[in-house]
Formats: sequence, C-alpha cells, structure tokens
Amino acid sequence: MKYKKLIILISLLFSNFSFSQSNGINLAATRVVFDSKEANASLKINNNSEEKTWLLRSWVSAYNNDEKVKNFIITPPLYRIDPTESFQLRINKINVHLPEDRESVFRINVLAIPSNYNNDTQEKRDSGLQFAINNRIKLIYRPHNLNVPKKVDDAYKALIFSKSENQVHVKNPTPYYITMNDVKINEKSITSIKDFMVSPFSTLIIPEKNAKTISYSTINDYGGKTPTQNIKL
Repeated sequence: MKYKKLIILISLLFSNFSFSQSNGINLAATRVVFDSKEANASLKINNNSEEKTWLLRSWVSAYNNDEKVKNFIITPPLYRIDPTESFQLRINKINVHLPEDRESVFRINVLAIPSNYNNDTQEKRDSGLQFAINNRIKLIYRPHNLNVPKKVDDAYKALIFSKSENQVHVKNPTPYYITMNDVKINEKSITSIKDFMVSPFSTLIIPEKNAKTISYSTINDYGGKTPTQNIKL
C-alpha cells in the first residue's frame, strides 16, 4: 500500500529552537535591522546537519501572518543547501513607501523542506511523513535618521508604566519597536500575552489584577538582553 506523503509544517518564531540548531537549519540572527539608506540587508543561513539536505524557500511576510508582502524580495528565493553548508540570503527592498518617523516590522520566513526522502529508512518512508520547518525572525525596517545607536540602545528606558484596577499599561513614546522579555508582575511570570513587543507611539495593555511591581528586560538589535528593570506601580 502506498502512502501519500504528508508534509507537517512547524513554525519557529526564533532560530534558536533546539531542532533547528542541532539537526537542521539555523538562522544566524534572531532579527535583521534594515537601514532605509541601504538597498539590501543580509542573513546567514547554516545547515547544522551532517546528513540532511534541505530545500529552502524564503520570503518576507507581514508580522502577524505568513502572507508575502510586496515591499521586499529575498534572493535567492529558492535554494538547495547541502549538509554543513552556509550561505547568505539577501533581503532587497522594492517599492518601499513606509513611515519615516518610526520603524516598521515584518517577518523573514525561511521554509526548510527535507530533500533526502529517498535516503530515509523504510519506516520513515512508509509513515509518509516529512517535516517542513518554517523559521521566522523579525525584519525591522528603520528609517536612516532614526538609526542612531545611542537612541536605539536607550529606547527601553523611555517606557512609561501605569496601572488601572485590572490592567498594566506600558506606553512606548519612542519611534522604535521595543520587545520586552522575562516579564513578571508581582514576581510572577506573565503568560496571558505571548508577544511583548510594544509598537512605536503605542501602549501595550497587560491584563493583571492588583499589580504592584513589574520587572522585565528587553531584546536589543543583536538578540541580547538589556539589564533587568524593576518598576513599582
């Protein structure tokens, strides 16, 4: 009996997921910052497997879905990466008409499909399963006039915190996207929100009763963490 192959899609929001790093495709950064003055930006891709060959399909999507956008094109869009190979993806801007007073954010998608099905064991072939892994990281488009290292590094210090009876409000008065990490209220980790990215000139609302303190760090341009901040509400 022949089984129709089923490709199972797994989306990875960060390239440091263990399967991606140790057995397959690894993206060398957790975000790419695109200076508006430049024509393109690059991203290194590594195949950490000593056995698997992967077929890669890459594109830029909106931040909240996988739909391809028209502002950017990735070259090469299709690529066959051999075991232990590394290469550079190039993100090129086309017809970019985005705000100049704030950052814009998108997703870089690198869909990896195993190409060595014929070398799999009979058991794997009979199961009819293949795993397609979609590695997704942030693409931050930064207007050149805002790409000032000191201002970028200090943006998290400008966050303004306030509370109401059942909510904590995090106001971002800066033109930068600020991603909070390790967020705790009253020394308790917050699980009610999956994405703690605060948009420019916007407010993030965290549902939480009787909040007295909040602690957090933020993620910088290189994927590192800033010092933990402890705020009394």
